[in-house]
Amino acid sequence: MKPPEPLLSALHEVTQGKPFPWIWLATWDALRGPQVRTVRLLAFNWLQGATTFGCHAEHGTLKQISQESRGQLCLLREQPVLQIRLDVTLSARPGAQHPQGERLWQKLSAADKVHLYQGHPQRPSLPAHFWLVEAHLRGLAEVVRMDEGVSRVQFRLGD
Repeated sequence: MKPPEPLLSALHEVTQGKPFPWIWLATWDALRGPQVRTVRLLAFNWLQGATTFGCHAEHGTLKQISQESRGQLCLLREQPVLQIRLDVTLSARPGAQHPQGERLWQKLSAADKVHLYQGHPQRPSLPAHFWLVEAHLRGLAEVVRMDEGVSRVQFRLGD
């Protein structure tokens, strides 16, 4: 699903500044309510409305996604301030079963491979703890600009 052109333009802008590729993911936990965490995008294709990031197999994110696949991404560019909130549908699978698993594993630093996923930088196989989460745009998207005043624009995306 290709997003509308003004949203595509804003998505391109936000990827050019800090703190990208770090973004925020919000999911829902049945016991604790909304849960927000910072994730690092490993891949994105705005024309297809899709993003991919890594997750540890034992992290609560995977349990939350299995119980509720709806979530929200928040992207930020610090200067001038641009924030984009995207409703998404989330799905996850082991990195070894993902078509881009090997390529995305190589994007991680040696330290992240060891500390986050108990992998080893010189071992070719993907560790079982390395999962990939895909987020596909759906529902609403909101673009907030704060350069000279504040402007908000919402877009209705396919569900």
